[in-house]
Amino acid sequence: MLIAKWKEFAKRYASEPQIYSLFNKVPELRQQWLVIIPIENSVQQSNLWDIKPALTGFLHRELRNTKIEIESEIVESDEKPLIYNDSDKLKAMAEKNPDIMLLKQKFNLDFNS
Repeated sequence: MLIAKWKEFAKRYASEPQIYSLFNKVPELRQQWLVIIPIENSVQQSNLWDIKPALTGFLHRELRNTKIEIESEIVESDEKPLIYNDSDKLKAMAEKNPDIMLLKQKFNLDFNS
């Protein structure tokens, strides 16, 4: 029931990507009706603080349980960092295949020209 109501509440923020990103991960229900929301950074923490009263009230009403409490927990992101420039691309490719660095040296390749 919690997951269904979680998704229902998330629809309210579909047009606000920063807040909607809070709902990408599934909350964890722990002992004593404690709902843990996994977050990745301080921006998500701030967004959670902004919507926490509305979310708590919604869950209390919809699940008919006023004992529900909401907390957050910072978790590591599974996503790899984005590659923005040529040197980052080279590093990423070299991690997959170290021979690329040999080719760069052998052919005297430079990205600045």
